[in-house]
Formats: sequence, structure tokens, C-alpha cells
Amino acid sequence: MLGQVPRSVAPLKCRGIRAVPGKVRERGSATVAVLAVALILLFAGSLYVLAVAPRPERARPIRAAKPTPVQRSLEEMDAAAQAGARSASAAALTAYADLGSFDEVTPPLLAMIEPSLSYTRGESGDEGEASVVGQGRSFAVAVRSASGTCWWLRVDGPDGATMVGSGDACTAADAQTGADRTAW
Repeated sequence: MLGQVPRSVAPLKCRGIRAVPGKVRERGSATVAVLAVALILLFAGSLYVLAVAPRPERARPIRAAKPTPVQRSLEEMDAAAQAGARSASAAALTAYADLGSFDEVTPPLLAMIEPSLSYTRGESGDEGEASVVGQGRSFAVAVRSASGTCWWLRVDGPDGATMVGSGDACTAADAQTGADRTAW
């Protein structure tokens, strides 16, 4: 019996499956492996297309136009002038609290309270200079922006009711009559 393999251990053939002791081999296993690799590559490729690949221009959402650098800088210039007008009115309200009237609020007094601006009774030349006038319970300030717009602010009474506006003329007298809105 040394050279013979018992029948129970001999290779079996049954419908495409060849069984050898310790080894199982199926016909077409190479085809299944190739198909599995192809499916994996197809799945990975679809993930790349859906998640990573750049999209064409026409697929991008429409966005609101951003302001150009020139528009942005004009807005910044106007904001600086408006901030100057607010600073001048805050200084005037501080003086009003001590004096009880805006009559004695003068450019030199405002310069002592808020030294970041210069003050005049005449026309404002830029955002660093505020045209001011105080009469009784009302105070007005006008500040010219580097954009050319003049920003007006008027404070009425001790409670600080504020009206604002803008225009071409840039004196505090213009602000007294022209500031008629609650927001710039």
C-alpha cells in the first residue's frame, strides 16, 4: 500500500470543483478576483468624482458680488468720518453733563475732552477735523470723509436723541438742518 492512495483520499471531481487533500481549487477563481478588483476600482473612482474632483465653473453656486477694493476703501473712509462725528458728539455730551448747556461747548473745550480730532466752527476739511456748533439743548457736528461725502450728526437734549445725515456741504450749521434720519 505504499505507492497507492486510498480511494477516500484520491482527488474528487464534481461539477467544476477539484478537491485535493489540503487544497481546494475552483475553476474561474481568477475571474472572480479580477471582477472584485474592478468593482473596488470603480467604487474608488466614483468616490473621487463625487467628493474630490474639481467641479466645472457652471456647477458653482451664484454668489453676491463682492465690493471692489475701491468700493471697500470708500466705505472705510466714510466709516472713519462717521466715527469722528460720533467721537465729537460723545465729547460734547460729556461737556453738556458738566455745563448743562451746549452754548459753552467750544472747539478748544472739545479738543481737551477728545484730542484725537481737531475742531472748527468753519467747514470740515477731512475726517480728522470736525465742524461743530452748540446752541442750548442742541449740538451738531459735520465731518468730511476722504470720499468727499460730508457726514452730519445732531444731538438734541441731555438724553442724546441723535439724528444723522449726509451731503455735500460740510459745516455744523448744515448738520443742524440736514441731519433728519435715525441711521446713516
